[in-house]
Amino acid sequence: MRPSGKDDASALKQLSAGDSLDIMKLNSGDTTEVLKFINTIANSYADQMKAQMFDTISDVCDENGNSVNANNLSLEEMILEMYNKIQIDFNHDGSPKMPQIILGEGNIDKLIELLDNSGPELNKKIDLILSNKNKIGLRERKKKKKKKKKLVD
Repeated sequence: MRPSGKDDASALKQLSAGDSLDIMKLNSGDTTEVLKFINTIANSYADQMKAQMFDTISDVCDENGNSVNANNLSLEEMILEMYNKIQIDFNHDGSPKMPQIILGEGNIDKLIELLDNSGPELNKKIDLILSNKNKIGLRERKKKKKKKKKLVD
């Protein structure tokens, strides 16, 4: 059950993989072919598990309004929208604990190019978002401390 009250539709799905191994190679005592066979099966399972994981993460993000619809957005606008939507925690010195960003193939090059070629304006916008998130986080931590102190007193 998800916090929204909906049933959790992210149950694990059955995985399957298939390949063939020549019995003569197996009987020869050469483990190279056996290891290749096992590696092929393991990679197939791993790929299926990754796909399921990202589907589940995508569903949860969509359900909670944390997805960024890239249609009609520039890469810069998409990055700013992403920074606005993700939760970012901060260290005691105020520096952000940046989350890991996972991008599809080819997008990392686009992101690096954008960041390398962007002027100070993009960084100023990102810094403003981070500053606002830090201020909100500080207020929330103060509220929690006060609430905790009242419980203790």
